[in-house]
Amino acid sequence: MDTSHRHHPPAPGGAHGETDVHIRGILNFLVGLAVCTVLVCLALIAMFRYLQERYATQPNPQANVLAKTNEPLAPEKMLETFPEPRLQPNGTLDLATRREKENERLSGYTWVDRNAGVVQIPVERAMELTLERGLPALAPGKQPTPGPKTAPAEAPAATPAAAAAPAPAQPQPKPQRRPSS
Repeated sequence: MDTSHRHHPPAPGGAHGETDVHIRGILNFLVGLAVCTVLVCLALIAMFRYLQERYATQPNPQANVLAKTNEPLAPEKMLETFPEPRLQPNGTLDLATRREKENERLSGYTWVDRNAGVVQIPVERAMELTLERGLPALAPGKQPTPGPKTAPAEAPAATPAAAAAPAPAQPQPKPQRRPSS
């Protein structure tokens, strides 16, 4: 491999060397770049004007594009004319309404089965009654008998007011410790 460098004699008068850089090629590139930039800008301006004229013919930008008229639809008519699937127009309000109904259902007294005397009581009251009465204890060696899923272990009172009355205390079962292994 040839490691010797060619040295060119210095240009007369201290001017730049003409063999290192071709000024004409750089100038041609810059002129071409400027022309292309101007052409792209003109094309963008023309497209912007075309799109502006095309969409300026719609008088109301809030008009329903699915309807045959350009008039905006009232929210009541939207439910009638808008195709399926209809999304929730106000999800926050729907969620608040649902939570309010659930809270009313969970915090009130209602009949589950009036004939059987099964009453639904509020969650807080059920926890208080469980603390007062305790959970039913099984005798040693007995298996629990399956019962109806909606009926409680004890017979509920016939009225919600009677269900809230405390019952006599039952003996609490002693917790059994498992041997540690």
